[in-house]
Amino acid sequence: MTTEVPGAFDPQLEQFIRGLPKAELHVHHVGSASARIVSELAARHPGTVPSDLEALKKFFEFRDFAHFVEVYLAVVALIRTDADVRYLTYEVARELATTQQVRYAELTCTPYTSVLPDDPDHGIPIEAYTEAIEDARLAAERDFGIVLRWIYDIPGESGLPAADATLDYALNRQREREQAQTNIRTCNERLTACRAQLVPTFAQEIRTCFVEISFEGMPSPAREELLSLPTTFSLPEAQVKRLIEVAGTLLRESPDFQKLVRALRNEKTIGAGAGESGNCS
Repeated sequence: MTTEVPGAFDPQLEQFIRGLPKAELHVHHVGSASARIVSELAARHPGTVPSDLEALKKFFEFRDFAHFVEVYLAVVALIRTDADVRYLTYEVARELATTQQVRYAELTCTPYTSVLPDDPDHGIPIEAYTEAIEDARLAAERDFGIVLRWIYDIPGESGLPAADATLDYALNRQREREQAQTNIRTCNERLTACRAQLVPTFAQEIRTCFVEISFEGMPSPAREELLSLPTTFSLPEAQVKRLIEVAGTLLRESPDFQKLVRALRNEKTIGAGAGESGNCS
């Protein structure tokens, strides 16, 4: 056994270790917020927590454990909107990926302290909370290549109501996700069945054409980029323009759409008589 104190890492070894891809299996959502992130949140909600970085350093000088808890709860109180939740999640992921080369992280979240079911005037609906962390997760994976997964934490100091509520959040979100997937499968099955139906006699003079376009057939990384866009009525202008541009290209390149155009022009190049098949008749 040696009593020598190990010296500093060899610079090359340190650089090698820093560059290794890593997995983080215990990362706290709010507890991982850097001074930069806290500063931005404090600027959004002026009050107890200073937004100046130098003042923040002093604010984070803990006198004892009780003071640590006091400071931590003050930072938790800055997470007041779904936009705050989204910002915190995305920025924590950014720093994990870009400063530590983390490629997979399990983030411990405490939705109960943001939802505040006993204080609905100040809480965030669980649906908004879930959408915020999921939107941040998809964006972080797209932008930084980091995969995030959630561990819902139960705040013990809030007792059994917090446990019941947190379980409800997790299990109901899973059921909603499964129901949405079932709905998508049902819609696809019905669409397929509709295409397979024969046109009734009274409608034989009507030509039908089903045109389906999808991002699924696009090459990477464009496919992943477009599929990761959130389903929302509010998107940045650049994303809207990108969607319109890609949708137009997909539509123009669709063989079924081209058949439809020819049919509308009364060109006799559509249907079985012309040797064509597919979704147009």
